[in-house]
Amino acid sequence: MACQNNEIVVVGGGLVGCLAAIFWAKRGYQVDLYEMREDFRLLENTRGKSINLALSSRGILSLKHAGLDDEVTNYGIPMYGRMIHSVNGECSSQAYSPNGEGLLSIDRITVNKVLITAAEKYKNIHFHFRHKLKSAVLSRRELKFDSVKHGEIMINAKTILGCDGAYSRVRQSMMREARLNYLQSYIGHVYVELIIPPRKDGEFAIEPNYLHIWPRETLMLIALPNLDKSFTCTLFIPLAMKEELITEKHVLDLFATYFPDVIDLIGSHSICHDILNNPADELVYIKCDPHHYADHTILLGDAAHAFVPFYGQGLNCGFEDCLVLDRILVANGFDLEKSFQQYSETRIRDTDSICDLSLYNYHEMRSHVNSKVYLLRRAIDNVIFRLLPNTYIPLYTMVTFSDIPYHAVVHRHHLQTKILYGTLLALIIAIGIALAIYCYGI
Repeated sequence: MACQNNEIVVVGGGLVGCLAAIFWAKRGYQVDLYEMREDFRLLENTRGKSINLALSSRGILSLKHAGLDDEVTNYGIPMYGRMIHSVNGECSSQAYSPNGEGLLSIDRITVNKVLITAAEKYKNIHFHFRHKLKSAVLSRRELKFDSVKHGEIMINAKTILGCDGAYSRVRQSMMREARLNYLQSYIGHVYVELIIPPRKDGEFAIEPNYLHIWPRETLMLIALPNLDKSFTCTLFIPLAMKEELITEKHVLDLFATYFPDVIDLIGSHSICHDILNNPADELVYIKCDPHHYADHTILLGDAAHAFVPFYGQGLNCGFEDCLVLDRILVANGFDLEKSFQQYSETRIRDTDSICDLSLYNYHEMRSHVNSKVYLLRRAIDNVIFRLLPNTYIPLYTMVTFSDIPYHAVVHRHHLQTKILYGTLLALIIAIGIALAIYCYGI
């Protein structure tokens, strides 16, 4: 069995792994990145996670620090709000920001290809595709990979970055060797991918600059635009309901009941084929504490914190991990033991917070976006934000269009809510007293 010595080993060549490799390479480290899949750029069909990415301020800022913001954002389509589709076919828009800010809808594989190409330009980054992590003894900094070309190989690394996703083998090894608290939970829904193709004239079938949502309480359909004028659609459906969709009639009855306007957009045949043949993927959220082990191993991205996709922050949070860690390393003079400890202590508060916010948005998007109470609160928030832009910031704006730490976002939102409700209550009492004085001469 071959044995190699490496300085920095990144396990996982997905989005976060590639960006992490670039950050460390820019600081002068020798980086070897191991990915179990083939190079995405060599594959014609690369089906992975189906949900398009929503790139926002945190992710763009992290890319900017790596010098890659323009390269990536060129492949995005701006979305300036939600377009809500009712059962009767009526549509209503909800702007994301009073200032006209938006998200970028962007394809996951496209971003990964851009990052791999950018990383390859560094002479101190080396890619090792089709290398699957088989086992690890982190206390000895040993990693054993199965290589398609070379068979079983042993790697000795000075520093290990676990960027290998929600079912991380690096994290599993940490759990065996260190005191690591771990939570994994599945929500009751699964998701299935569909596609709205372009119209016959080659244009978008629906308005492109929105995240389209068909909220139906127990289930929901969303659609994000692609550069080829199609839309990637994702059906979120309770697992029990999905398991009941056995025949084409079952599928068409479901769409006729909940999404009648979508049938013509996608086509009956395509809907039935995709629902009955495409795999239903699980939705899982994961928390762990700490995110590091001693001075040599650290988890980034989904390996440290997976959460449901309903706030569109998975990519952005993972990219921000790389930036936050880089800033801490610089502040501590690249003392890894001190930096990794500080990273865990500060970052876990943020990742736990956005995990909880994403679960909250899971209920909001499918149930609350049409409620009068929700719309009234949005309107009040936006009015106050326009009047006091530096004092009062809506929750969604803080999460999506700022770099305020997620835990501080939650704290500030709760404080703003208390002040808002307290002010409204005081106003109601004042009005009541004024009316009493006017009517009864009290």
